Amino acid sequence: CGGLEVTVGSKRILQARNSQSLKVFMDKNDEATMVFGMVGDEVVAGYALFDSPRPIVGEMLKQLRELNVESELLSGDRGRVVEVVARKLGIDRARGDLIPTDKVEAVQNLQMRENAVAMVGDGINDAPALTAANVGWAMGAGGTAMAAKSASVVGVNDDLLCIPATIRHARACKSIVKQNIIISILPKVSLAAVSLLGMYSPPLWLAVSADSGCLLIVLLNGMRVFWI
Repeated sequence: CGGLEVTVGSKRILQARNSQSLKVFMDKNDEATMVFGMVGDEVVAGYALFDSPRPIVGEMLKQLRELNVESELLSGDRGRVVEVVARKLGIDRARGDLIPTDKVEAVQNLQMRENAVAMVGDGINDAPALTAANVGWAMGAGGTAMAAKSASVVGVNDDLLCIPATIRHARACKSIVKQNIIISILPKVSLAAVSLLGMYSPPLWLAVSADSGCLLIVLLNGMRVFWI
């Protein structure tokens, strides 16, 4: 460009130039992510980028609320844009203008307040936060290789409804495991207790039947995971 310095980037990159024209562009676009083109110290172009959430996101968030799972949006996009998107979708909390280390800090702060934190992401900037979370979920189909390597779970497609479905399945499996422990232990403990107290001495066939019956019940109860 005739020896002129041309810079293209976000507000954070260009703000250091302290250009007055940058402020004019920002004031006119409150709900857009702005990308600027600067020649020398003068902003000559501004592009307003508006996010359009996928329709399935609303259904995913609805199912998460039904599971009593809170949601928080962590984004590198402009703060006002992130707040508008979060408000439209019904997300509980939102933070914008974040760099990768900010996302890690946000995840760690949540871990101090919550029992467990899951992070869902697909970009390079999400990779550190995916590693820091208790469960990192990378969107495999459209995500980056760095995000997939950093996550503990990689979705084979971009179906967001897999997230609440996985939570439901995990909770059901945990409940079935607890039930099977009780089913397998309680009859044996009860028979042992009455025998030690001299209240009743069960015959061998009854003890064997109780053990085999418990095993059968545990197996049938465990098979319920296939219909969840």
